[in-house]
Amino acid sequence: MKQALTVRSVLLGVAAVALTVTVGGCQRTSAGDSPAAPTSSGGPFSGGGAALVIRPLVEVTADLLDVTTGYTGTDNWAGQSVTIPGSGSYNNLRFNWYHYNPAGTPVAFGTLYILTQEYTGLVSNLGPATPGYFAESEAVKDGQYIFPAAVTVTGGTCYWFYSDTRGRLTTGFNKDTYTGGDLYVTGYPTEPFRKAQASWLLLPSGEYLKPALGTGVDANFRLQGAAVQ
Repeated sequence: MKQALTVRSVLLGVAAVALTVTVGGCQRTSAGDSPAAPTSSGGPFSGGGAALVIRPLVEVTADLLDVTTGYTGTDNWAGQSVTIPGSGSYNNLRFNWYHYNPAGTPVAFGTLYILTQEYTGLVSNLGPATPGYFAESEAVKDGQYIFPAAVTVTGGTCYWFYSDTRGRLTTGFNKDTYTGGDLYVTGYPTEPFRKAQASWLLLPSGEYLKPALGTGVDANFRLQGAAVQ
């Protein structure tokens, strides 16, 4: 266990060139199409006062914090690209990471930014002037980032979520756990975000299992929202 975690800490400390089959961390909805920009609705819901129902849109979790099952933790500035499922639109967004100690606890730290394109710059440059900037969280409550009610995302579209504060969260270790996006990390504010690459897994035999070249890992996270009627 200690050897495997040591290998990961070394790999996370070295910038790597991402070799993936996705474009900018998310798959396009169709060949040759660029991700559509999100829109803003006029309020938290529509349809004559229908009850607001916030439900999970995307959720990636691990049952156990154990590198032998492909999961581990990290203490970094983090980002995650997410593809919104279906074809509807959703607002009243909530987002959280999952803490790795205690494992499985929703956690949020600092401000979370939503972008419409990949960002591989410095943490300090996250803000309204960041290319692709769309929205940012307005509060943290019960371990979740809360976004303004009118911020709306569209099904079939990829968005990038980046934190401006360092925190502890559960991540993949040696496998791609979410095909709809990628984890981005940086361990130092003076180094840019980069895609998190899978690590070698230490086997009981003492040998290492090498992941396929270019395999990226993902954060454990949850994105919630209410359907726009």
